[in-house]
Amino acid sequence: AQPVLPAAPRVFVYDSGEDKPFTAGRAAMPTALIDAAGGRNVMDGLPMSWGTASWEAVAASNPQFIVLLDYQNGQGPDHLRQVLQSHPAMRLTDAVRNGRFIPLRYAELTPGPANIGAIEKIARALRAVP
Repeated sequence: AQPVLPAAPRVFVYDSGEDKPFTAGRAAMPTALIDAAGGRNVMDGLPMSWGTASWEAVAASNPQFIVLLDYQNGQGPDHLRQVLQSHPAMRLTDAVRNGRFIPLRYAELTPGPANIGAIEKIARALRAVP
């Protein structure tokens, strides 16, 4: 059993996009996975499944963790990490400053049996912070 968190850590799901981030909104599977792991999707106010947000809105929410969606198509989470580390607003967030990235495969973030492992990975990451 995972220890109880004092407050739900703030999590951002970064799917793709450099000009504007494509991310999971209120109705997307990753939001349910983050909730089950004890966190809160900072973009759960987006009234949709998936959509674009502004970097300013994401940075203002100051995520403590960032889920990096890995399509396993070559670029992978390393490219997403580099985008975040070079972005003037995002590099100031708690998640980027502290290197709190949670890479997850596409299959783990879409409905299916891999969701169980994804919840466990997210929960472990959220609780690994002193």
